[in-house]
Amino acid sequence: QKAAIICDGRTALRPHATDDFNHGVVLSNRPLRSNEVFQVRIDKMVDKWAGSIEIGVTTHNPAYLQL
Repeated sequence: QKAAIICDGRTALRPHATDDFNHGVVLSNRPLRSNEVFQVRIDKMVDKWAGSIEIGVTTHNPAYLQL
């Protein structure tokens, strides 16, 4: 795993962000409700890498995803 969840499940981070470029996949613990808004806030960035953050949603059950 390249991501860790802290602060009662409200914060995700990559503990080794300067060693690993990507694959920090984080999923919620429940489905979004219809018309529910979710927010992403970036508190800190590592400028070692050139790339972008990818944010999305899925209709698939996370238990069946190969991450």
